[in-house]
Amino acid sequence: MKKSSFIFLITLLIILIFAFILFSNFNKKVFSVNGASINEDYIEQYKKVYMLSNNIDSIYSTSIAFEIIKDAIIEDLCRKAGINISDSTYEAYSKMLKNDKNSSSLIDSFERIFGSKNTYKYFLKQFIAENLLADKISNDMNSIQKERYVKSVAIYKSWKGKECQKELLSDSVEYFIKSLSPEDADSDTIFQKDSINMYEDNNYYYVSLFDGKTNKGYRIRKVGFEEFALNYSKNYKIHFYDQSYMRAFKLLSENSIWDKLTDIK
Repeated sequence: MKKSSFIFLITLLIILIFAFILFSNFNKKVFSVNGASINEDYIEQYKKVYMLSNNIDSIYSTSIAFEIIKDAIIEDLCRKAGINISDSTYEAYSKMLKNDKNSSSLIDSFERIFGSKNTYKYFLKQFIAENLLADKISNDMNSIQKERYVKSVAIYKSWKGKECQKELLSDSVEYFIKSLSPEDADSDTIFQKDSINMYEDNNYYYVSLFDGKTNKGYRIRKVGFEEFALNYSKNYKIHFYDQSYMRAFKLLSENSIWDKLTDIK
């Protein structure tokens, strides 16, 4: 090999190494969640969308990292809850949201500013996953809510509408009395006077009796997000490559569900 060719190859190798180092530093990894790395560019792109969606002028990148970690955990909890989290699922729900008059204008404004790709990547996917998980947890009577639902049915069958039966109470069951005006009762079809009613909302199953003035009975607390998530305590391994981000995460997650779910390496 000629000396000039050798010098050229060495020079080219040095340039490539320098370019690689420069690119790595420019877009360095900040942290990883169960091995999936997040870099600075992702954080900065996410930050722009997050500030607009929350109508704020500024936020620390370390706080954005905390939001990204929460999103990653929520998406994985969707899988653990049996939700089909795939591109086809996200795309189908994205299309539904774009066709919905209540959300279409917001999404259109995001897409004009950030483009459809970034709106999908940094906003829609997170929004869809969070809502799918909340809906699944609240309404899954076959698995997540099965025990609480069965307990509600048992109370419905055994309670005769008398005063509180202490033997029916437990950590998840409480007795309540709520005064209602005739107008309130008439406006809500769930209340059938002088008969035991069973109904639900996002947080409770209710077994109650409406006597014309008061609605009284039992409410059975549904399994909530935190109770469901705690089945996977310390299941999420977080590795920080930047100590300032690690300190911020520890501060922001202190005494919260996110601290209980994560294991910082």
